Amino acid sequence: MSINGIGAILINLQGDKSMNNISELKSWLDTGNEIEFMLNSKEYSITYGNEADGKRYISFCEFYKPENKYDTVSDFLSKAKIDGTYLYELWESVTDITVY
Repeated sequence: MSINGIGAILINLQGDKSMNNISELKSWLDTGNEIEFMLNSKEYSITYGNEADGKRYISFCEFYKPENKYDTVSDFLSKAKIDGTYLYELWESVTDITVY
């Protein structure tokens, strides 16, 4: 599979709750994977972007909503929230995880 000429591996973990642990999420982010998932019937994405100065950041948002930016994986894991609750507290409840 290729996205914009870059090789990509698509992993769809629908129904596989063994991947709903925060250490697995950290591992995916540390290797540069982008992730989509569902929580409470809403879709979310974790992707990467570049600032005008070339600095890379992690982008996190509900689909079609404004993004939140984080400088590092550690920053993301310690600060990302959904409706006021930290993502790391909710991760065991997410569904339909897709890793790119």
